[in-house]
Amino acid sequence: DEWGGTAEVLVVDDGSSDGTAALVKAKGEADPRVRLLEYGSNRGKGYAVGLGVSEAVGEQILFSDADLSTPIEEYTRLAAALESAEIAIGSRALPDSRLDKRQPLYRELMGRSFNLLVQALVFPGIRDTQCGFKLFRSEVARETFSRRVIDGFAFDVEILFIARKLGYEVAEIPVIWINDEA
Repeated sequence: DEWGGTAEVLVVDDGSSDGTAALVKAKGEADPRVRLLEYGSNRGKGYAVGLGVSEAVGEQILFSDADLSTPIEEYTRLAAALESAEIAIGSRALPDSRLDKRQPLYRELMGRSFNLLVQALVFPGIRDTQCGFKLFRSEVARETFSRRVIDGFAFDVEILFIARKLGYEVAEIPVIWINDEA
């Protein structure tokens, strides 16, 4: 509402048992822009995001982790990058990134190691493929996600790999990160 545009919020419940579905259903009754997508059992984050992409109707599709470790206000940074790229991804690894609350050291080390491996083998030049905050032009999201086969961990790498193979420009944008243990 503050940005003056139209938006929808799709929450994909991947078999959670924490009350997420009930909360979203209640919110959706008061605001038709909020929709719940659920399918019962856990099928993986890649499957959940892919379902959200297939159901989204906007000109842009942002996926964000539900914990909002990257504040939703960071959308504007990524949206500006879509003027010259088809995909803008949030990054915690760039010099201008701001990590207000870091992950535990073991998770950071695992993430850095994985990113080094990804850069060496698959995706040189992108320093943080795993940040759960990515914005796509809608037609690009649909095309890349329709080719995805990975339902779980590393689906992000597969999506970015597909995008690069299709010739899409990916902009890596520094974002704020506030780790949420909950």
